[in-house]
Order: sequence, then C-alpha cells, then structure tokens
Amino acid sequence: ILSSAPGPDGIFPRTVFLTADLSAKCFTLIFNKSMSDNYLPEDWKKSFVIPFCKKGNKNSLDNYRPISITCCVTKIMEHIIASQITNYLFSNDIISSRQFGFRSGSSTTILMVALSDYIINTLDGNEIDLITIDLRKAFDSVNHSALIFKLNKYNIDYSTIVWIEQILTGRSQAVSYNNIISNYIDVKCGVP
Repeated sequence: ILSSAPGPDGIFPRTVFLTADLSAKCFTLIFNKSMSDNYLPEDWKKSFVIPFCKKGNKNSLDNYRPISITCCVTKIMEHIIASQITNYLFSNDIISSRQFGFRSGSSTTILMVALSDYIINTLDGNEIDLITIDLRKAFDSVNHSALIFKLNKYNIDYSTIVWIEQILTGRSQAVSYNNIISNYIDVKCGVP
C-alpha cells in the first residue's frame, strides 16, 4: 500500500508506471535539466511521513515505524542516481566484498555462511575477535557534510554531488495520517 501512495506532489507511482512509454522522454528532459542547472524545485524536497503499524496492538506507539514518502519524480531521480553511484563504487572496488548489508544479492544468511567459514578456517588454536555493529536509524542520522565529503573523496561525478547537496538542503517533511497533514518541518540530517 505504501509503495502505491502518492507523495506531496499528488502523483501516484502507478500512474507513472502505466504511462512510462509516454513519460520517460519527458522525465529524461526534466532530470537532465535539473542536473545541468543544479536546480531542484522545492516540491522535490518535501516528503510525507506516514506512521506504519508493523504488527501487534495498534494503540501502542512502539509498534509503529515512520515511512517517508517522497515526491514520485524525486523517487525516480534518486533511484537513477543511487544506481549510478552503486555501479561506480562496485566497478572501482570501493565497496568491500565483506560488506553484506544493502548489497543486491546479499543477505544475512550469506553473511552467516561466510562468517562461519572464516571462523572454521581460522580456528587453528588461535583466538578470534569479532566485533558486530548494529546501527539503528542509520539513514535517519546521516550527517550531510560527512556524506558530501565521502562522495568527493571517492571521486563521484561533481554534478551528481551538487545534485545530492541540493536534495539534502532545505528538505522538509509533514506527517500524514488519516488524510490529515501536519505543518511541514525542516529536516537537518538523514537521507530521503
């Protein structure tokens, strides 16, 4: 249901999907213009936060997680840029083969098999130290300056970095619940 919900632009993702043959050329022109002019309309920086009940008692706030719904156009552009950056990072061996989270074709099962193999192969009487990290709300706490620094460090295309700076600057969100929308508030950290 949430993947079909319209964002602040009011455009339903299904509408874009059904008109892809007609709208692809138009979106390409809009995206190329946005990149070349380093400009993003303010509406592209807005999102709705929808409380989503994971399971259990709907009267308990602990059972809800916030889902951010961005404008449909923004979502498409973000997906294109994320794919380009991911391809660049993998093709240049910047992402470690030992990273299992947020990798296509990877899973916690693959991680556990690799970890078990490593432990078995290294156990010849030696001690093994293992450190695990579970970052909660990692995407909600991303420091924008640190992200831009890292993108520059890894030589990501300059126009892409500028576009990402633009999408992160001046972002705002409102809570949408039962067709009632709160006032917008500024978002100072995290990624869409």
